[in-house]
Amino acid sequence: METVSDIASSILNQFQKPTLAFLIGGMVLAAARSRLEVPEAIYKFIVALLLLKVGMSAGMSVRSADLMALLVPAVMAIAVGVGIVLLGTVTLTRIRGVAPIDGYATAGLFGAVSASTLAAGMAVLETEGIAYEGFIGALYPFMDVAALITAIVLARMATARRVAAAGVSPDCQSASNVDPL
Repeated sequence: METVSDIASSILNQFQKPTLAFLIGGMVLAAARSRLEVPEAIYKFIVALLLLKVGMSAGMSVRSADLMALLVPAVMAIAVGVGIVLLGTVTLTRIRGVAPIDGYATAGLFGAVSASTLAAGMAVLETEGIAYEGFIGALYPFMDVAALITAIVLARMATARRVAAAGVSPDCQSASNVDPL
């Protein structure tokens, strides 16, 4: 019975958080077909503040962190970025009606984390009092760059295979009539 009470208490506490209130408010506004929009300037200002906070705190933490302690999370961030792109490529390029180049691009975006989402997530962790390494914000570029480079390389390889299968050399100018993907 104590477990049920804990779960109910946790759910009730979550309903009192601003994050969930904004989510529910947005859903209600969407259901009511409201045209309420946050002005672009306010959105950009909030994102800039979050990124400034994440960047400064991550930079300070990296300066004081042991580089060997940072190495394993950095390698894992690279592996996750590449893994998401590979998994996304396998699934997205096989969907009927989705151009392979669009599948590669979408997989690359999935592998590249959103900086504003990372900043918002870190702000929520801090608000909830959940401890995390201070240099987590510095891992963002590792995952982001690895994912984007992987998607670009895979797309270029697919394009080269497509052009080669069409019987045209990749450097030939007459390849303009061959659909790259």
